[in-house]
Amino acid sequence: MKNVIQKRGKYRKWITCFTAGIFMMLFLFGCGEAGVREQDVKERSESGFGESERKIRIVASNFPCYDFARAITGGRAEITMLIPPGNEVHSYEPTPQDMITIGECDLFLYTGGESDEYIEEILDSFSDRSFHTIKIMDFVTLYEEETIEGMQVRGHSHDHGSNVPAYGEDETEMAQTYEENGEEKAQANGEDEAGNARANGGNGEENVHVHEEKEHQGEHEEYDEHVWTSPKNAIQIIKGIEEVISLMDQENARFYEENAAHYMDEIAKLDNRFEKLFEEHREQALFVGDRFPFLYFAKEYGVTYFAVFPGCNGESEPSAKTMAFFIEKAKEYKAKTIFYLELSNNQTALAAAEAAGAGIGEFHSCHNVTKEDFMKGVTYVQLMERNYKSLREAF
Repeated sequence: MKNVIQKRGKYRKWITCFTAGIFMMLFLFGCGEAGVREQDVKERSESGFGESERKIRIVASNFPCYDFARAITGGRAEITMLIPPGNEVHSYEPTPQDMITIGECDLFLYTGGESDEYIEEILDSFSDRSFHTIKIMDFVTLYEEETIEGMQVRGHSHDHGSNVPAYGEDETEMAQTYEENGEEKAQANGEDEAGNARANGGNGEENVHVHEEKEHQGEHEEYDEHVWTSPKNAIQIIKGIEEVISLMDQENARFYEENAAHYMDEIAKLDNRFEKLFEEHREQALFVGDRFPFLYFAKEYGVTYFAVFPGCNGESEPSAKTMAFFIEKAKEYKAKTIFYLELSNNQTALAAAEAAGAGIGEFHSCHNVTKEDFMKGVTYVQLMERNYKSLREAF
């Protein structure tokens, strides 16, 4: 397992607000028994936690990380999902208690992209603590964020200053026609998707908290963070997490390996079903009247898609021009369903569907889940099976 080089982000606005709390927490960690001592972690990494020892404490930043860790450990770890179920992932701000929880964990899982800059700052504040961290983006091949024809990119969530829509000026007439017909502008939810991930400790090194600088390879280069939306990527991520956990708790390594293998097999079967579905419907296109955090999914299966916004976008209302283009394409492809994201306002999808003569449906990015689904113990596989059924009905 390779060391992971971490990229530091800019300080977030809230960091100042929590500075006093951080110092107090670090003081408490140093004086109390709640903190994770470096020697404890080192010993457990070498000898395993053992059934007589406490369970590994894992903190996962989002639902994919939580679900994968849950499947691998099979009840032999204490797992906390940092962002509460039902919450908008990209507007989340950590509380002092969240930071205490991170400081007390043995393993922290997160995505690791531009929208996880706040996590990098939290980890830096615990530079004197010793715990494993895994950035799941490090386990897969990354794609740069993509903007296709017709997408509106104003209000980009990562503040790259782009105010230029992806459509061309020659579509102005189409937009005017759309407005003259009295079609209502819809509101899309302004959720951001995020994620980038960091994994160190895979080599079993004593110093498992790596803080090395990594410069941008280009001033505007940015990778799409929703890597888990590809089932093949999910399999690679699960394997990477399992290897780190098995190194941490070698006594239970075989148990973790078997659990991971079983879950990866479930996902592989689902992957095969998606492949067959798209092979049979190459002429179809996926229409998402919302943000599009499914780049890895689309790339994996060669899916033609149209969406109102890119995966990470802060805009809440599409322009008439964007809507006109989207609706025109939906009519051209005779789309049966316009999809919207989980936990989002579906008004943009609804308005587009009404204009195109289509229905609406949810397409789940698995970034977070409702409180109800969380309490029921819903899994990544179950959410992706919902997506499969929705696509089959739409096609």
